Parts: sequence; C-alpha cells; structure tokens
Amino acid sequence: MKKVIYLSDLSLPNKSAYAVHVIKMCEAFVANGFNAQLIVNNINTNFYSIKKKYNLYKNFKILGLQQFKANTFFTRFQNAYKIFFILRKSKADLIISRNILASLLLSFFNIKNLLEIHTELKGFTKIIFYFTYKIIKKDNLKFIFIHNKLNDHFKINKKNYIVLDDAVKIEDFSKFKKKRKNNKRKKFVYTGSFVNGKGVEIIIRLANIFKNHDFILYGNIDTMSLDNYNKCNFTKNVSLNEYTDYNKIPLILFNADYLLMPYEKKIGVLISNLNVSKYISPLKMFEYLAAKKIIFATKQPSYNHILKDNFNSIILELNDLQNWKKRISDVINNPLKYKMLKINAFNTAKKYTWKKRCLIIENFFNECKK
Repeated sequence: MKKVIYLSDLSLPNKSAYAVHVIKMCEAFVANGFNAQLIVNNINTNFYSIKKKYNLYKNFKILGLQQFKANTFFTRFQNAYKIFFILRKSKADLIISRNILASLLLSFFNIKNLLEIHTELKGFTKIIFYFTYKIIKKDNLKFIFIHNKLNDHFKINKKNYIVLDDAVKIEDFSKFKKKRKNNKRKKFVYTGSFVNGKGVEIIIRLANIFKNHDFILYGNIDTMSLDNYNKCNFTKNVSLNEYTDYNKIPLILFNADYLLMPYEKKIGVLISNLNVSKYISPLKMFEYLAAKKIIFATKQPSYNHILKDNFNSIILELNDLQNWKKRISDVINNPLKYKMLKINAFNTAKKYTWKKRCLIIENFFNECKK
C-alpha cells in the first residue's frame, strides 16, 4: 500500500481551520488508497476523540513530537530536526507538508516533498526560507499554493507549483433528510474566526436592521475584540457562541436559513500584521456551499472564481448596507425565486472535495518525479 506522511506545524486538540484541513486531508488520502501518518508538534488527546470531533470514517496514525505544547522558534527548529531523523529512513511514497522549516531541511538533504503554503512569510521564517531555497536542489521541493496570488511573494517557477483551493467532505453535509420548519423568524449563521476583518462588525449592523430575525455566531471568542464582544452581547438578536467542534458544524448549518460571509477589505489571521485578503480560500466557504444554503458574502477577488452572484450566492459590496437590506429582504420574501442558488451552491461544492484535492496532489508529485 502507498504511504503518505503529512507534516504539520500544529498541536492537537486545536480550534483552527488549519487542523480541519490537515485531518480531513489525511482521511481523504486513506480513502484514496494510502496508508497515512500525520506528524504534529504535540498531541494531548486520543485518536478516538479526534475521529469523533472531525467525523472521520478512516483511520490513520498521528505522531506527536513534543511532550509539552510549545510553539517557539526554537521548538519549531527542534521539531524540524526530529522530523528529518524520522523521515530519512522512511519509504514514504509522498511527503506533504505545512511545516516550512521541516520541508526546507528535508529538501536540503535530498528528501523530496511538497510544501503547502497559505500565507506570505514573516520574520525569521521568511529569511530562512529565501536563503535556503537559493541553495537547495529545486527538484527536491515543490509547492502547493492556496491561491495563485501567493506566488507574487514567492516567485517560484511555474513548473514547480500548483494552485489548489480548500475543500470539503460532501458526505458530512448531505446526510440530513428531515425538512426544517419554515419559520417567519429567520436564522442567519456565521461560523469561523472572529479576528478583525472577518465581518463581525457588519453582522452586528445587519442585526440592528433585521431585528425580527436571529444572528447566530460560532467561533473562538478569544480572537474577538472587546468592542465587538460588548456589541454582540448588547444586541438582543445576536447569539454569540464559543468554538464548536467540526462534527457539530454540519447540523448547525443545516438548521440555518442563511449563511454569512461578510469579509472586509483587510482580513486578518492570528499572525499579527498579516492581511490575507488577496489569497484567502475560506474553508468555511466550501462548508457553506455543501450545506445547500443561500450565502450572503462580500465581494472579494480572491474567491470570485468560486462564488458567483445570483448563481450560487448573493455577492454584495462591503459598506453598501442599503443594498444588503434590499437583497436580504428580497430573499426572505421570495424564497422560490432563489431556490436554484442552493442547488448551484451544492453542485459547486462537489467540484472541491478533499478526495479530488488529494488525487491532484498525488498526480502532481508523480509528474515531478519523472
């Protein structure tokens, strides 16, 4: 059986979309006929718990490198060397990585691997990357970019990278058969991060316009600004909920009437002073599409190849609240008029599955070896 080793730079348990990404990728590789192993910095849970939290139907091994959870530059460097000593005798058919330091070290010692990158680099990692990439053999390191705009920063030869959006497991979101009641009071749902730029401010303003409807938010409250936290609690029809495990997301989206993705022009992440708006490929966007719901999203060039206005979503200018009000009201008052958006959303999601993504990666890696 073919073997894939997936190198991450996270610890488990974890509240990030990053964790969903790597875990669902490993499951998909197993579904595609691989024996998979995921390497993490630290693991403080068991596989049964992970399997339950992430709706896994396939098994794979998870190896933790550290006894205690830590994420300093020194521990990351230390982990890179541990990974090198583990993999130098490995007979893996494919090594895929989200761990930049480990990928560079493996490449330096002629171990071929694929490095997936979702953001531009900062600090010492950026310096080490550009210095090391100049001296390594380019055939040893190939890239997966989450968006083609990322290569504006990396300047990698076109033959050495592919561009792949995030993905979704359709089966997790299409298992609900019971029809929901069509209540007059509608549920507008947002799931994901609360960092600046993800649109919490817009949701609060919409809630004050549509006071007869409910706005329900799920995410890591620790990432929300104090100002937005207080505004959410002050607004009666806003329900602020803590991060919830992935296995509960499909039901949450199924019980929603409409889904919100009001990204702003500057979109932050947990790395300070990093704007990812040019190359974002939101994992929750694919979950929203798979849930077969009407999505209200702001206009963003980074995902306009996926979300199409009046086809699989409603796309709006960020600060045009009058248009938000008009179009949301029209959708509420004319549900049959927008029925096709739900069907088209689901059909769009089917083009972006984890299994298809893994197959493209495998084929790219095999082509690179020729």
